[in-house]
Amino acid sequence: MNIEKRQEIERRFVRKVAEGLIAAGYAVTVDYGMDEPGIAESTNIKAIMAEVMACDEEWLVAMKADESGQMKRAGMVFLVYGNDGWDVINDYSVSLEPALQAANALADQLERQHA
Repeated sequence: MNIEKRQEIERRFVRKVAEGLIAAGYAVTVDYGMDEPGIAESTNIKAIMAEVMACDEEWLVAMKADESGQMKRAGMVFLVYGNDGWDVINDYSVSLEPALQAANALADQLERQHA
């Protein structure tokens, strides 16, 4: 598979992850592991997608307001780019599994199509 096709698959998959998190009521922070995140606590898919794939690896941090309204980290999805595309998730918090069901189903579908 060429690089452009792999990146297209990665982008499609990461969008599905972000959509699942937002649909489950989370805001998303794109964290590159630097001092400042790429984007913090966003529910805007377009803005999130503009920030992803800036590095070889990054975290999508799921944020949710607690009872006092403070945004708290609820879990994270660790993304590593450059492999086969559908396997971009390297690790994630088990608590986020329900929000990632559609993304995991897409990963299975993409693997069958492109493996």
